[in-house]
Amino acid sequence: NQGKLLAKKLSELLDAGLSVQSINVTLDACIGICIAPEHGRQPDELLKRAAVAKNDAQHSLNRIRLYQNGREARYVRQLAILGDMRRATEENEFKLYLQPKIALENTQVCGAEALLRWDHPELGRIPPNEFIPLAESAGSISIITEWVIERTIQLCSHLKSHDIHLPIAINLSGQDLMNNKLPGIISAALKRHDIDAGQLILEVTEEAVVHDIERAALVLGELKTMGCMTSLDDFGTGYSSLSHLQKLPVDELKIDRTFVTQLPDNSQNAAIVKSVIELAHNLGLEVVAEGVETIAALRWLREQGCERAQGFYLSKPMPAELFVSWLRSWERLASEEEDCDPTDSLILRPRLIN
Repeated sequence: NQGKLLAKKLSELLDAGLSVQSINVTLDACIGICIAPEHGRQPDELLKRAAVAKNDAQHSLNRIRLYQNGREARYVRQLAILGDMRRATEENEFKLYLQPKIALENTQVCGAEALLRWDHPELGRIPPNEFIPLAESAGSISIITEWVIERTIQLCSHLKSHDIHLPIAINLSGQDLMNNKLPGIISAALKRHDIDAGQLILEVTEEAVVHDIERAALVLGELKTMGCMTSLDDFGTGYSSLSHLQKLPVDELKIDRTFVTQLPDNSQNAAIVKSVIELAHNLGLEVVAEGVETIAALRWLREQGCERAQGFYLSKPMPAELFVSWLRSWERLASEEEDCDPTDSLILRPRLIN
């Protein structure tokens, strides 16, 4: 009870918000409670269990949650995941997968998105939507982000040795944007592997930036000054307003797959996507459509002026080590179809090489 009362008082104080350099900041608190010795005796053990309780709080109406020993079975997996994250980076249990992006104007591969997979030795494949929220709850996301940055830039160096100079996108969380060291970490990795900053695209979601739009804009602006490209991911599903969009120094918008998968048959989604493409172009931004699963969607997107697309119809995410051979197959088929209409050439090509 004492822990809950303290958490409630903290929550009320945070709900009142605060002012930073005359800027009013709205805060939303989720609190996990863990009590010694009932829930453990070692500090790291208690912190992990408090993080698990906080993760539960984030997914419930009650924003304050107490860790419960009686539901240990439910927490065992989450605790194992939290406990093994650093080992996963040190022993390369994490793997990078790449999903290509295709330019709709000419069907050339114009980049790829790096996606993280975790093959845990005991738990098997752990999906990102399970371990990323846990890492954020525990404040451990920087460990994963730094691993992804280093491995992605290493991958760019490997591609460079094959005379491949495509931009690779990585995803940043809201916590990453609060890390003052992030630009320096990226800059050092680029120099270490002799890679141009323009080969790195940094993707952030609307949800990641909305809680501190000014801070996010500052960090993204610094990364753009370095030469990195920036992208607003999952556009349409978060909390951004047009005023937020104007403040963010991004180069492209990625339309969320929920609006794309049923194109062009879903008239409401078609109207939304058409408006987003027009909005992006008016702001000088390029557009990537995610979740493209049919040739009909590809043709429609191309007619609307969408520049790039990615999705299962074009290619599923693949282990990074297979990307070079996949790309060569795509380019070989493209050279055989030089006289075809670009979208007509896409009808068979993905099926041949996926």
